[in-house]
Order: sequence, then C-alpha cells, then structure tokens
Amino acid sequence: VWNDAVMNTATSWQTTYKVIYQSNQVLETLSGINIGIGERLKYNELKGAAYFFRGFAFHQLLGIYTLPYEQGKASSTLGIPLRLKPDLDNAVQRASLKDSYQQVLSDYQSAINLLPPKGLLKGRPYKEAAFGGMARIYLEMNEYEKAYRYADSALQLNSELLDYNSLNSAVALPVQRFNREVLFQAITGNSSVLVQGAAKIDSVLYRSYDQNDLRKKILFKPNTGTSVGTYAFKGSYNNTVAGLFVGLTTAEMYLIRAEAAVRTGKVTQALLDLNFLLKNRWTKDLYVDFNATDETVILQKILMERRKE
Repeated sequence: VWNDAVMNTATSWQTTYKVIYQSNQVLETLSGINIGIGERLKYNELKGAAYFFRGFAFHQLLGIYTLPYEQGKASSTLGIPLRLKPDLDNAVQRASLKDSYQQVLSDYQSAINLLPPKGLLKGRPYKEAAFGGMARIYLEMNEYEKAYRYADSALQLNSELLDYNSLNSAVALPVQRFNREVLFQAITGNSSVLVQGAAKIDSVLYRSYDQNDLRKKILFKPNTGTSVGTYAFKGSYNNTVAGLFVGLTTAEMYLIRAEAAVRTGKVTQALLDLNFLLKNRWTKDLYVDFNATDETVILQKILMERRKE
C-alpha cells in the first residue's frame, strides 16, 4: 500500500521467520547435493543444525503468539504458520497448536539423529542442545516422563554448573558469555523496555532471595538517582545490558528434570537436582539442603527456584 503511514514492524515475527527461511533454504540446498563417504559427518551436522534452528525458531514463535498447550484443546486451538519450504510465494495458513508442537518435536528429533553429541562452539547446536529443546517443549506439553528423559539425556552429555562463588559480584556484568552452563547460545533482539536502564526488578522477587544466596548480588544491582530503592538486572548470560539470553543451559535442565521428577513420583531425584543447583548458587559452605516429603511443597520450591533463575 503506497501511502505515508508509518510501517510498524513486528521484529519478533520477522526475524524469527527469517531464521526459518534460512533453515529451509539450507535443507533444500542440501537435498540436492551428492556427497562422498568422507563428507557424510559434515553433511549431517549442517542438516541437523538446520532442523535445530527451525525447531528452535518455531518454538520461540509458539511462546509469543499462541495460547499455552492444553492436551484436550490443542487440536482445535490455532498455532502458527508452518513454513517448511523456502518458497516465499507459497501461501501458508495457521496450523493447529497440536500440529505446530509436533513440528517442533519432529525438527528436534531430526537434529538429535544427525548432530554430533557436543562441540566447542556454543552458538552452534549439538545433540546436547537438541535434547534440551525437547525437554523444554515436553515440559510445556505436560508430558513429564518425556521431559525427564530428555533433560536427563542433555545432562548426560553436559552436567556442568557455574559455581557462583567463582564470579565477581562487584563487576558490571559478572556472568561470562558462552560459559560452561550454556548448551546453546541465543539472545533476543534489543528491546528498549527491557534494557538495564529501563526495566525494574519486581521487588517481591528481589526480597525472596536469601542474603546467602549469591544470585542476589550476581544478578542484580541497586539503581541510583531518581530510581533509588529499585534494582536492575545485570546477570545476563550474554554478558550485555541489552539483548536477553533465551538459550538453553544445564541449570534449566536440572530444574526441568527436578520438576518432571517430582511430578512423576521421583522425589529423591528431584531433591538431588534442586540441592545440587542451589549449592552452586549459595555462599560456600553455608547452604543447607532443602528437605521435604510433601510433593506439593517440593514442587512449589522448584517452581520458585525456576523463577529466581
């Protein structure tokens, strides 16, 4: 439409579908290549990465633009347009929420089948990240046995956590990019309302941290000037004050495995995972293990710690 109206861009929609377009282009190009035996591993890694990036992008869109997944309603609830080819002229309607989630699962499964177990470059996906993506989406679908299994698979490949005692809370950005917890590095675009100088941390959340919980100093800093008495976020796993980290980490896998464990009656495992995570977040030698027998109490604790993370 050729008029003088200002175009309002939907960045989260456009940039995510750009990832999907590029993934589809890679998959189509690879399908037309004849490779030798010695090139199979590299070919599989490229193909697996394309499936992973597409599945990850679809999942991001589902989190923004659709309703939460409900088993009994997913077939009749609208999902997202599932572009599976790079043809820009191909009109695609919104799929059901069920089909949208199944496509993400299919892409992640294809990635698992093709990718190497792990690697050195955090911005590239490996099998450990694809396992993590599966765990994350199965948790959203309330399929806890599968969420447990895939979180466990990710942790079998990488179980490292950052010991927050090793971080310097006095510096502006204490958490390094590409640190040992990161399974896959991904960030949002910049958002003016969420940058450090604008967003204020919920005061109830801030007060919920114990004084011996190092996250209180690692993740937050007091604001100054006219904002005295409020707090800003400085704990980005992207080591920046702008784009927010939305990637996959071992810490999230421990919480997914713990939540799925308690929801499926594996209380001992849930407590082991929860306490192992918190021990790495607490002032050295001052953490006392959380113990409870009531599954509801344990679940509430796990969900609260997810929020604090």
